[in-house]
Amino acid sequence: MDRQGKTTKDLAPKIENAWQAFQESIEVIGSDYNKNKFNTSFRYFLESERQLTIAKIGIKEFSKCVPFVMAFIPKIYCVEILDNLLNTNTVFRNHQVFTDNFIVPIEKDVNGVQTEILILHATSEKVSVATQVEKIEKGYSVKSIADIPKIFCDFPLIGTEKFHFPLIVNSFYFHPQTERDGIWLKGNAENLEVMENQELFVNALALYKILFSHLVVSYFFDLYNLI
Repeated sequence: MDRQGKTTKDLAPKIENAWQAFQESIEVIGSDYNKNKFNTSFRYFLESERQLTIAKIGIKEFSKCVPFVMAFIPKIYCVEILDNLLNTNTVFRNHQVFTDNFIVPIEKDVNGVQTEILILHATSEKVSVATQVEKIEKGYSVKSIADIPKIFCDFPLIGTEKFHFPLIVNSFYFHPQTERDGIWLKGNAENLEVMENQELFVNALALYKILFSHLVVSYFFDLYNLI
C-alpha cells in the first residue's frame, strides 16, 4: 500500500494501482480465494524517522481507543499488537460478558501480565454511550476520558476529544465528515444527515440519563467525571 502523498490528486492513482494489484492477485490465487473470509492483510513500510514517530503515536492512541471499539462491536473478539521496537506483545480480548449490568470487561495482556479494562456501557437500537471505570475497594471509580475521542462511528472520529459531552457516543448511523474528524450537528430541516445526527444525540442523552440514574444509587464514585 503506497500512501505517500498529501492530496487526493497524489493518492488517487496509487490507490487505483493497489486495487489493480489486488485484482491480479485474486486471479493468481484462483478458486481458493473466498471474499467472505478474513484473509486480507495490509503492510506499510516506514521509510523515515517521521513515519516511525507517527506510527508510535498511532499505536499509543489505538491502544487507548480499542477497548471502547471492542465494547461497541462485540464481534471483534481479539486484537493483538506486536511491537518489535519495545519487544512487547499486547493482546486485547473481549469475552462479551456484562458485569453489574452496565460494565463490559476487556482483558489486556502485555507479555503475559493480565489486567482488566472496565468499560461502562449502555446501548439502544442505534446508539451506545460509554466511559471507563476502575475497580476500587468500595466499588467503582469513574475515570477521566478527556484525551479520548468523544464521537465514534463504530471507530473513533479523531479530533472529537474536546467535544462537550461527558460520555463517548457511538453510532454506526452517524454521518461523519469526509475527514472523519467530526459530524455535522448544525443545519436546517432540509439537511437530512444533520437531522439524523441530531436525533442520534437526543437518543444518547436519554441513555446518559438512564446510566446516571443507575450510578447514583450504586457503588460508583468520582461522578464529577460524568458531569
